[in-house]
This record gives sequence, C-alpha cells and structure tokens, in this order.
Amino acid sequence: MIKIFNTLVLFLVSLNIYSIEVLEVEILDSYQLKKEFPGKLLPVEQSKLAFEIPGKIKFIYVDVGDKVEKGQILAKLDDREANARLNQAKASYELSVQVFDRFEDLRQQGHISIQDLDKARSDLTIAKSQYDFYKVKLEQTNLMSPYSGIIQSRFLDSGTVISQGIPILEIIDSNLSLIHISEPTRRRGMSDAGVCVKKKSGGGGGGGGGGG
Repeated sequence: MIKIFNTLVLFLVSLNIYSIEVLEVEILDSYQLKKEFPGKLLPVEQSKLAFEIPGKIKFIYVDVGDKVEKGQILAKLDDREANARLNQAKASYELSVQVFDRFEDLRQQGHISIQDLDKARSDLTIAKSQYDFYKVKLEQTNLMSPYSGIIQSRFLDSGTVISQGIPILEIIDSNLSLIHISEPTRRRGMSDAGVCVKKKSGGGGGGGGGGG
C-alpha cells in the first residue's frame, strides 16, 4: 500500500512539472519598434546677406542674436551719390515729359514732322528708364531681411568700404528646422513608418529617434 501511494505522489508531481500552457497567437498587420540615432537640428533657411552694389557702410542696425522681421532694413550704405544720380535722372525725365507734351501739340498744329515727335517720344522712354534704374540703385543701398529670423553672425562694421557681394550679416530662420539623422549602414534603404524627434535642451544640436 505504501509503495502504491509513493507511486501516485510521484505521478502527480510529474504532472505538475510537465504541465502545458496554451498561448493565443495574434497576427498583426504592423508593429512599432523604437530606435534612437544621433542627429542634428538645423535651420531650413540660412543666408549670408550682402549688398548688390559697392559702397561704404553707413549703418548696421542689428547685431548677433537680434530677432528681425521680413523686409526689415538691417544695414545701409552711404546713399549720397545714389540720391544725386536719382535727382538728376528725375529732372531729365520731367523735362522729357514737358518736351514730348509740347511736341504733341506742335505736331497737331502741323509745325513739326512725325520724325520730330518720334524723337521726343524716344527721348522720353530713355529718360524714364534712367529714372527707374536709379530708383532701384537707391533701394539697393538698403540691406533688407529676406525672411523673419535671428542674426547668426556679423562680419563687418560701419565705415567699411565694400565691393558688391561681400557678406555683411548671416541670418537663420528660427521658425523651421531641418532634421539630419545618422542611421547605421545596415538600416539604410529600410522604409520607416515615421520619425519622432526630441530636441535636447541646451546647445544647438538635437537628438532624434526613428520609428520603423
């Protein structure tokens, strides 16, 4: 009887050790896998600003770190020569308008030929073009912000004589950022469902994590 009892206990213990757990397997259409990669957060727009004409810098109104708005005047050249040329062109244009109006009256009265009237019209067109040209030249003595942003660098100071195209300031767009993420070689070419970016506090760079 004792032997049968021991056998029964051993059988029950064996059943506990080799008990089977049934798991339900569900097939998913997609899954999420979180990975972290080093990266940089860079401005979408970053520009070095320069005057389109040569001259002497009269004023620089901003400095590094200043916030600026689109169309704001950031610096100015000495505009005395540009103003003088514009005034001269304006005077020539106004005179050409008067001459043309007078020639039109004379032509209607038959006192001048059609060739004289055409010459006056041609002179008026040339004078108008010169006037418009020097208006643009005066506008080019102002260095304007192409978009809203922050002054990143200042390369020159007031009083400097420059050639056209010499960088004066550098501006970055503070509203939008472009993310550059470095991925391991074995992951390149694999499509990701989305990217989640976390910007680190302090410092100019940001770290990013990609989800696939």
